Amino acid sequence: MGKRYSRNRSYHRNSVPNPIFLLILAVCVFLYNYWKILLTLALIVGVFLLVYFVIRRKNQLASAPQDSSSLLPADPIQAPVKSPSTYSLKNSIMTECEKDFFAVFKEIIEPQYTIQPQINLASVIDKEHHTKYRNELFRNIDFGIFDKNYSLILLIEINDQSHTQSHRIDRDNKVKSICADAGIPLITFWTKYGIDKEYIYNRLLEYLPLLAVSQEPIE
Repeated sequence: MGKRYSRNRSYHRNSVPNPIFLLILAVCVFLYNYWKILLTLALIVGVFLLVYFVIRRKNQLASAPQDSSSLLPADPIQAPVKSPSTYSLKNSIMTECEKDFFAVFKEIIEPQYTIQPQINLASVIDKEHHTKYRNELFRNIDFGIFDKNYSLILLIEINDQSHTQSHRIDRDNKVKSICADAGIPLITFWTKYGIDKEYIYNRLLEYLPLLAVSQEPIE
């Protein structure tokens, strides 16, 4: 009797339905029978939320302050304004007075010699001691006279009244010192005396011996 009773108790305990299973089954039955009702409710809620957000957005736009400038027509597209240039091209490397002297120099020395304007000292002079910078050589001389091999023979400066100023005097003395140290003749013509062709010829003849045998003295 004891064993039979024990078996019956075990049978009844295992045959009890699982409550979770019953709950899932009840939900499935409910959904099966009432899915149309649930779908209808979902559609109603969706439409209500859509109408709510549309009305809310319209109210926000109506209450927002409007910028009067936004109501004006847009300005036409304008080309960007070009900023002023830092550098500009010079009209000539010589002044009008220097051009007049240049024409006379060419008439006197060609074809035995060649003349070039705006000669930079660094292009014709080397600094033998490189312990210091070569900045003092970066100065321009008005004219340089060369032989047929483009070896420098003579440098020429054309001075106007600006060369009587103190800073120009210092610059000119520095240039004279450099040329003297390099053994390069440097002569100066002053604009206040005008252009005297005979005087220029005689000054150049001191350094350009081929002028004496190539042409008659200028009168």
